[in-house]
Amino acid sequence: RRDHSKILKKIEDNPQTTLRQLALDIKNDCHKEVSHETVRKVLKMHKYSSHVARKKPLLSAINIERRLNFSIANVNNPAEYWNDVIFCDETKIMLYYHDGPSKVWRKPNTAFEQKNIIPTVKFGKLSVMVWGCISYNGVGELRIFNEIMTKEYYLDILQNELSRSAISFGFVDPQNPNKLKYKLYQDNDPKHKSLLCRTWLLYNYSNV
Repeated sequence: RRDHSKILKKIEDNPQTTLRQLALDIKNDCHKEVSHETVRKVLKMHKYSSHVARKKPLLSAINIERRLNFSIANVNNPAEYWNDVIFCDETKIMLYYHDGPSKVWRKPNTAFEQKNIIPTVKFGKLSVMVWGCISYNGVGELRIFNEIMTKEYYLDILQNELSRSAISFGFVDPQNPNKLKYKLYQDNDPKHKSLLCRTWLLYNYSNV
């Protein structure tokens, strides 16, 4: 039982460890020769199984808290609330990027626990920047670019790709056909919150 507990403790501390490493640890710590298959049987006995680790964006503690608070604040909104919402953001997409799958030992329903995921970051060469948006009505237009994203450049995206996307989604204000009406959700990037962009949105949209 003590040997089992030691194996489980090492798995809890490092889910990405291998069976052979665990067997070696038992040999070094407990002076017992065990095969990696024996270690596998112990893990399965305690309902652990090997899975490819899920990849999720690397988030700071403050952003994790903010996302949780956003979810709590909106979880009881009726489904219709989201019918006129547009979510938009930009990201860097790697070209020809590949790294092999990393496996972790975990129990069922623990795939997204912090220790069982592989954090990803937006960096590297051979990449392009992409802006896009989605709504209940589908996927909007894309802007692929290599320019530096300034508030002026972001305003150009709002005036073109976002506006055309909103029209294609059918978000026209019935009381004022010259204006679009919807709820816009974006993150707190300084460019998104710039006075230039917020002022333009205020004067050109009915419900942003």
